Amino acid sequence: MDDDKTAAGSCTGDTLIDGPQVESRDCRIRQQILELCAVRGTEKSICPSEVARALEADEAKWRALLKPVRREAAALARAGRIDILKKGKRIGPDEIKGVIRLRMVLDGSN
Repeated sequence: MDDDKTAAGSCTGDTLIDGPQVESRDCRIRQQILELCAVRGTEKSICPSEVARALEADEAKWRALLKPVRREAAALARAGRIDILKKGKRIGPDEIKGVIRLRMVLDGSN
């Protein structure tokens, strides 16, 4: 499966090895990332924890979503849909370590 293609496309019809429950979760995560980034625009960014908290109110549950949120953010960045920032500078999806922020892609940044 091509993660970039899945992240770039709509969630309907995505096929994931892990099955429908994971597909649905990952789809909701991608949609939430894109929605929150769109609301903030290109000048402001969001924290991955905002995505997790928007999906799950319970602290243990949203904390469990942090790794999947970061994984889906990386896939969206590879697909050119969002930027990943570290200390305010754009980084590649394979450079994700520590604190990151997400934002809509700036015009001309890809």
